[in-house]
Amino acid sequence: MTEARDAAAHNGMTEARDAAAHNGMTGARDAAAHNGMTEARDAAAHNGMTGARDAAAHNGMTGARDAAAHNGMTGARDAAAHNGMTEARDAAAHNGMTEARDAAAHNGMTGARDAAAHNGMTEARDAAAHNGMTEARDAAAHNGMTEARDAAAHNGMT
Repeated sequence: MTEARDAAAHNGMTEARDAAAHNGMTGARDAAAHNGMTEARDAAAHNGMTGARDAAAHNGMTGARDAAAHNGMTGARDAAAHNGMTEARDAAAHNGMTEARDAAAHNGMTGARDAAAHNGMTEARDAAAHNGMTEARDAAAHNGMTEARDAAAHNGMT
């Protein structure tokens, strides 16, 4: 993404409040509490990060270019290919997870039901369908994208 507004619009959100509401949250405190975090510092620490630079560095990225390159991707094509996944199974394995249980455990959750419930999902199939997607192809197409190229292009990258 190239503009602050586009960054706010991550997942098609169009307003700052919607951006805060990432995953249907409605209050600043809820937004901060993304993934059950309860403090502003924890919110910044999304995924256990402890410094403002680390927070910007979502997933251990260290440079502004890397931060833009969500998950350490280095080329425009890789950036489009969110996490460089190349196979339907890898796509299902969002973030290089290799086992169904690990995939379910996205974000270090410790109970199968809680893992499945990532974002309030209640069924194993829904868990695979991260964000309420209902078809294997949609699941691969993280965020309702409908073409393999769009799926690779996670976040509308071209």
